[in-house]
Amino acid sequence: MKNSAQMSRIINRIGWSFLKSVGLKKKRMAQLLGRTRLDAEQINLLEEMREANSASRSPFRASDIWIQLSKRFDDWFWWEGIEDVESQEMNGFFSSPRPGNIKLLRYACWMFYQTLKARDKFSLLSKIPATANPESGLAFEFEGHLVSWDLLISIDTMNSLIEADPAILTEPVIVVDLGAGWGRMGYVLKKVNPNCTYVICDLPEALLVSSTYLPKLLPYEKFHYFSKNRSIREFNKETFKNGDVFFLGAQDLEYFADNTVNFFISIASFQEMTPKQVNEYFDLIDRKVNGVFFTQQLFEAKTHHYQIGEISGYNEYPFRSNWKKIFLHPATFSDLYFETAYQIL
Repeated sequence: MKNSAQMSRIINRIGWSFLKSVGLKKKRMAQLLGRTRLDAEQINLLEEMREANSASRSPFRASDIWIQLSKRFDDWFWWEGIEDVESQEMNGFFSSPRPGNIKLLRYACWMFYQTLKARDKFSLLSKIPATANPESGLAFEFEGHLVSWDLLISIDTMNSLIEADPAILTEPVIVVDLGAGWGRMGYVLKKVNPNCTYVICDLPEALLVSSTYLPKLLPYEKFHYFSKNRSIREFNKETFKNGDVFFLGAQDLEYFADNTVNFFISIASFQEMTPKQVNEYFDLIDRKVNGVFFTQQLFEAKTHHYQIGEISGYNEYPFRSNWKKIFLHPATFSDLYFETAYQIL
């Protein structure tokens, strides 16, 4: 099809659901339209990361849930590529609500913004702008501040981390983010505390997104990418001493020296794992962390409708008896999620 604009109009008129019903796949339509897809380097990197993860042991190897989700990523990657991530379909699925009704999203952001203002003792709302494109309908200007849902939930989590230990504001701490999405917490962390080292540990599909998108938002940071990190067989305080950003596979946690991590964050990732995987990760956290463990997950697994052997909810999490609980409460933005922090020594 030479005229891709004409093809786009045809698709919009007929509707994608009809085209799908007659067997036309998005991948084929992307080829016809000449849409942006992964380039050769990204395709090779994704394959390299997937091979490394599939060769790893439990708990690092992708769960059945994530194997299903990886097929969606293939579709998203082929159809959209990795461009303006916060307005793309993949981020709408995992994090930021889609602007189907722009008024409702704006109302939700306004109410969340007002709640955060009362909690924002360090004026983070005025210091950190949203990175989503306002023209996408995902970012709004309130009282001179550009905000988005992703930014608001990230600043809310940052306030919880400060509550757990204020050192995260100014000290050269080492922060590990397991299951980081596009790296929204890293964006906020590095804006608040340039001295911190931020380490993403993730599965291949999400790691490709974060390692493509986050460097665009933090152009003055030094980044250490997956392929170059593969030769390292011990990650310790010396490795992380310069306050850089690292992209690692989940399996690389096994090579962390004990007591290396000051803050370990995991948001909406354990809820996609089996109890066995979660227990194995908690064993690692117990050894690798000397500081704060913060996690935010669903109270009950049935909320997300996977139900293929994942952990059932809060009551099944194997928090260790030697960890000192700092707090436990519902997430600010939803009663469906809990967030808790523990001190691990």
